[in-house]
Amino acid sequence: MEFIKIDNYNNWYIEVFNDEFQTKSLKYILEHMLIKFEIIFGRDIIDNEECYVYIDSNSACPMLHTGYDKLAIRLSTPETTYWAQVIYQLSHELCHYVLRQTSGGNETLKWFEETLCEAMSMYILKYFYETWDDCILSRNNYNYRESIKKYLEDIYNSQYGTGLAECKSEKQLRILSRLSERDRHERIRERNIVYNIFKSEPDKIKLIAEYQRYRNDIIIDFNEWKNERKDIFIEKLSEIHPRLDNVI
Repeated sequence: MEFIKIDNYNNWYIEVFNDEFQTKSLKYILEHMLIKFEIIFGRDIIDNEECYVYIDSNSACPMLHTGYDKLAIRLSTPETTYWAQVIYQLSHELCHYVLRQTSGGNETLKWFEETLCEAMSMYILKYFYETWDDCILSRNNYNYRESIKKYLEDIYNSQYGTGLAECKSEKQLRILSRLSERDRHERIRERNIVYNIFKSEPDKIKLIAEYQRYRNDIIIDFNEWKNERKDIFIEKLSEIHPRLDNVI
């Protein structure tokens, strides 16, 4: 598998495909996406660690691979010209990449981080819809913004379960967290809440990179986070945390 480095960033590489347009599609999407991530989180975070982006259409799901010699993002879309899906998958894994940079080596808190990354994917879809004119791919299909909008709307309106909201014990939350990547529908309500928070408080999205500092095993100590930050963004974000018995 051959990779090339993208423009303007030191640590981002993409797979080279036999079809040149597929290579360019992935390149232009990643470059346009990194602009927004840099605005939100800063260049030091989004270009901190070397990362290779590739596609495995036979894989069950996209993933940020951390067990290789090199950090890698695997996408599972059939081809890079399915732009909306590439945007959705890549932005999700890029959010994991960001949160990894500030994790202090701690293991991912899946129920919370997956919810953040899913909401970020929706936020980035919205960004692409709103700024499609600025993406080089718009020269190939100016009207594709409407496909991005439809993709986002379908995700937002998908049916959801109430698994996360109904958790009443740390044991239940631990089970749900373990299955978070499979049972995403159990957190759709919370994902949509976070997406709406991102839209209403775009300048504060960067605060999600702090979450590991306030992690206490399977829960987030939002009381401490709110006391230290004193920010409405954290107050709003705390709404997605299930109300567990015997946990203040």
